[in-house]
Amino acid sequence: MKINRIKEEDVRHLFSKRMVDANKGDFKKVGILGGSLKYSGAVKLASMSLSSLRSGCGLSRIIVPKNIAYSLTTFILEQTIYPYKSLKDIKMAISDLECLALGMGWDKEKQNLKILTFILINFKGKVIIDADGLNTLVNHLELLEKSKAKIILTPHLKEFSRLINVSLEKLEKEKEELAFNFAKKYHVILVLKGHSTIITDGSLLYLCECGSPGMATSGSGDVLSGILAGMLAYQDYNLLTVSAGVLLNGLAGELATRKNTDIGMLASDTIKNIPDAIQKIRNNVVNVQNFFDLDIRVGTIIWVDDFLKAKKKAYKLEIDFGVLGVKKSSAQITTFYQKEDLIGKQVLAIVNFPPKQVADFMSEVLVLGIYHENGVILISPDKPVCNGDKLG
Repeated sequence: MKINRIKEEDVRHLFSKRMVDANKGDFKKVGILGGSLKYSGAVKLASMSLSSLRSGCGLSRIIVPKNIAYSLTTFILEQTIYPYKSLKDIKMAISDLECLALGMGWDKEKQNLKILTFILINFKGKVIIDADGLNTLVNHLELLEKSKAKIILTPHLKEFSRLINVSLEKLEKEKEELAFNFAKKYHVILVLKGHSTIITDGSLLYLCECGSPGMATSGSGDVLSGILAGMLAYQDYNLLTVSAGVLLNGLAGELATRKNTDIGMLASDTIKNIPDAIQKIRNNVVNVQNFFDLDIRVGTIIWVDDFLKAKKKAYKLEIDFGVLGVKKSSAQITTFYQKEDLIGKQVLAIVNFPPKQVADFMSEVLVLGIYHENGVILISPDKPVCNGDKLG
């Protein structure tokens, strides 16, 4: 099984500019089905719907039990609401949809299995199953084999553990293989959410490694489901489209974290940054503002080791940034120094550089200094600086 790391250039063609005579009908309709009397989830349902619109669908319809429909009215502007009381109502609500995301805020009501069964047996569009939709599916995986729909499942590790009845410990060790085999057996696309998100259809497997700690907050999974629904409304159902949605979500989250910090950001901040993330995928060009936004700090190297999995000879580093703590990095500086010579060296580094995954090593800083005197030196030896000082 080969693991492919999804990159911006892989999906750029999916975000091309639209024709001047385009209309909303060209980009199809999305449904967001969820909510219950106990967990109305009004804000989250509205967020999912809004993120689907931000991702390009033509219309987003929130489908909720009639007794909670009123609670959503203050949270929506561009979206529409479709209240339901019966399966007949749901049949009407989904009849013209291209894509349906379901399960948010369902709770553990018996009727949910009837609704899920009805949709999977009768709906021929694309279905994203998330949250309580996944819990409803536990012990009923045969529905996936009977379904006429094109299915995407978006569990986090605990949800997937329940779904396949495998311990978290085993899942952590074998998640790529278990995800791949599940998708293959049930003919679905599986998005296994985590620090590195796995996307597989049982034929290929992609890994998306963009995102930020700021996305570890309530509602982030709902935003992802909304993005996937919005993109699948007008794009083909395949692994690349779903991977593009995961990448878009991660990039928007990174941009939101830069503006709001990893502590202060909300899931709704990710939605606000979807347009900038699309622009980043389209262009991927560094501009002047990018340089103004860089947070360049002083740090001291405290640990060095060989980076054996790097394509070119390089070192793994740990750098002490004082008040910012210790961060890990990798650098191809072997031409200038031996490992033992680097300990105690002060460097300049970009500490808000987007996290990248190189082999199995996280790199959160980009080393800019510690060059030989015949090359470039960025910290003057006669200028005293402290770890954590901001120089640019």
